[in-house]
Amino acid sequence: MKQCYSEIMTSCAIVMMLCMATVPGLAVADDAKWKAEMIADAELAAPPVVTKTATIYGWSSKGERALLREGAGPYTCVASGAFSLRLGKPPLPYPDPMCMDQNAWAFFLA
Repeated sequence: MKQCYSEIMTSCAIVMMLCMATVPGLAVADDAKWKAEMIADAELAAPPVVTKTATIYGWSSKGERALLREGAGPYTCVASGAFSLRLGKPPLPYPDPMCMDQNAWAFFLA
């Protein structure tokens, strides 16, 4: 009886460890997908000549601005999101990303 119980517990422990090992991989895949979607959305705000070298931000599920890509260019693009400038307003039926030059970005952060 003790041996059977020990085998069952060992099997359960192995199954739990295998399940836990796959969860971080799923989180990374979801994070990469979210990041790619936010970058693609932000790049809709301006022509490629602007967005190719722009710094890009998105919005986390907590409503915080998140840096997605550091750019060498003078522009900053921000993806659409429930926590963008539409906070407290009804959702749009279309995306609302924006790209700004350095002056507009400073105003946005103020």
